[in-house]
Amino acid sequence: MKTEKKSFGMALLVWFFTGGIGGHKIYLEEKFSYILWYWLLTLCTFGIAPLVGVFRIKSRIFEINEMIDLKEDMRHVKRNQQAVESNI
Repeated sequence: MKTEKKSFGMALLVWFFTGGIGGHKIYLEEKFSYILWYWLLTLCTFGIAPLVGVFRIKSRIFEINEMIDLKEDMRHVKRNQQAVESNI
């Protein structure tokens, strides 16, 4: 199972249309409990939280894509290890 890397442009587009309700966080596959806290934060800051969130999107996408690469590398290592063990 291969996980698709996240796109900065798509995240901005999702943020533009659904940033107030945390649509970009859903796109970035955040936990649902984080989204509930995001909604509360948005209400308490009178909508400033989505504006702050747009500046964090790029770093979050970088982190997520790095995790995807790491998981992919680990799958290759495991597959290679199994191939070596089966040849022994």
